[in-house]
Amino acid sequence: MNPWKFIGFMFLASFGIYGVCVLFDSEFKMEYILGIAIPLAVGIIVVFLGNWIYENRPKSLTHFFVISFMIKMLLYGLIIIILFNFYSFSHIHFILSFVFCFVVLHNSEAIFFKITFK
Repeated sequence: MNPWKFIGFMFLASFGIYGVCVLFDSEFKMEYILGIAIPLAVGIIVVFLGNWIYENRPKSLTHFFVISFMIKMLLYGLIIIILFNFYSFSHIHFILSFVFCFVVLHNSEAIFFKITFK
């Protein structure tokens, strides 16, 4: 599968998640955008790097996925701590959109790489 097509899917899924969140409560749009933008940006980077490693250094792929997952968790934790300590906004709306987007994009990345590596 072409990574550009998949990134298009990631954007569509993110806009869909945003639409669902705004349908429930349209007062917290900025929180939804922040909660969706962070996993989307990290997911795009992982797709590009994973695809590049698959094409150029396939033996390093498992190592890449382990390291990238650990970096994701550390980065997400750091970002959440920074946002919660220095910005005043509705944390529950941010967390809901963040978790929903993370789960959808992380699972879709797994499916993308499974299809790509066949």
